[in-house]
Amino acid sequence: MKRLTRSASYRSHLVLFIVCLSACVASGCSQSTNRVQRVASSPVVTKYPKADAFVGEWAINGEVGILIRRDSANQVVLGFPENPIWESVINNVRFVGDELHFDQYFYFVGPDDFTMPSNPSGDHPFSGVRNHIVLALVEDEPDKLLSWLVSDELPNIEKDVYQRASETIH
Repeated sequence: MKRLTRSASYRSHLVLFIVCLSACVASGCSQSTNRVQRVASSPVVTKYPKADAFVGEWAINGEVGILIRRDSANQVVLGFPENPIWESVINNVRFVGDELHFDQYFYFVGPDDFTMPSNPSGDHPFSGVRNHIVLALVEDEPDKLLSWLVSDELPNIEKDVYQRASETIH
């Protein structure tokens, strides 16, 4: 299996962040009422008979962007490649029908300071914004995974298509 470089991991994570950022801009998420304080990550997938079908590394253009694995307790866990600029926190992971839904928060951990009169904390304006993401396997194509952002402000969001890069990761 091809190992990811830090830059490939960064680029694949950046794609998802840009989609989420677009939704944030449309919904005005830079306002403090839409942001939350840093939350703990809880990426364990709720028990579901078809959860194993989602397990694997999922890539776009050969770059892994989504990691779904079994942990040492045999629980299915959702994750993303490391990113040196944004920390990704995952919560509220659950199945709705055959779709895997979760909330993802990005927290800026880069060196830049965004302090200004309207932002005395210096946090990035989109740090801590909730993004509702959905993953679904493509019917009759188990090696393809659709990913999209749920947003009332952006009702016609394009769905990203991921290709299975590997089936089993631990």
